[in-house]
Amino acid sequence: MTWGEYGGSYSADGRYRWSYEHAIGDGSTTICWVGLHPATGDSAGRRRPTLQRMVDRSLDLGFGRVVLVNLFSWRCDDFTALAAAAASGEDVVGAETDERIAGAVERSDRAVAAWGGKGDFLDRGRLVAERFGPFECLGTTVSGQPRQPLYVPAAVELIPYLP
Repeated sequence: MTWGEYGGSYSADGRYRWSYEHAIGDGSTTICWVGLHPATGDSAGRRRPTLQRMVDRSLDLGFGRVVLVNLFSWRCDDFTALAAAAASGEDVVGAETDERIAGAVERSDRAVAAWGGKGDFLDRGRLVAERFGPFECLGTTVSGQPRQPLYVPAAVELIPYLP
């Protein structure tokens, strides 16, 4: 697959990634994915498996642009680091996060909740779903959170997310 134009929007200090976009076709239709948190490797040009899965699914659905935003904009490599940062007083949500989610959802043709089982942290999943939904998802976890795309077979179709 050829990755077209892509890039992210970051805080001045680089600790937060507000959004990430990929042109994967003509760009005439856009799908928004809402994940849990951005990893740190994207600025090094590495394709993350979750992002690759989102792009692949978006292509399969016929979209020309992917927009990725997250419940938490704090950049870290795993949930443990996110939770530790929050416990030490860091604002792991980020000042621009809700505004960026709203904008991404508003300008997209479809919006997919994809934050996985940790979306209940700080009650963010519920808050985002209520404020910016409706969303679709690839099914839910046993705790009712929308499944993370990396662990969902390609044959699973999007369904309405009902938090």
